Amino acid sequence: MKNESDFSYADLTDSMFKSSNLTKAIFHHVNLTGVQFKWANFKQASFKGCIYDNTYFKQCNLTDIVFDEETFNGTIFEGTSLKKASFRNATLLNVQFRGSDLKKSDFEGAKIDKLTYNFLKSAKIDLSKVTII
Repeated sequence: MKNESDFSYADLTDSMFKSSNLTKAIFHHVNLTGVQFKWANFKQASFKGCIYDNTYFKQCNLTDIVFDEETFNGTIFEGTSLKKASFRNATLLNVQFRGSDLKKSDFEGAKIDKLTYNFLKSAKIDLSKVTII
């Protein structure tokens, strides 16, 4: 399956993606402020250097996605699959994981605030290698 939409360096502020197939999509240095993703498939998508301010992911497939070293502020993941997703060395501020599947997600080296910590703790995520800020 070839999709590979390239959104690199785009400003997608306040956009909405609904029932979108974003397989292999490239999101490098994209402004995702206020973007709403609803029922989107991100299989093998690539994220790097994006702005996630008040970004909303609802019932999306983010399985195996790498968010290493990204910064999330006010982002909501609702009913989203984040199985085996990587948030290594990421910064998460006021991030909510509402009813999302976080099985085997990796938060090693992440910096998180207390709100985010509580969401992750309730999901039984290993938080032994995170820093609370």
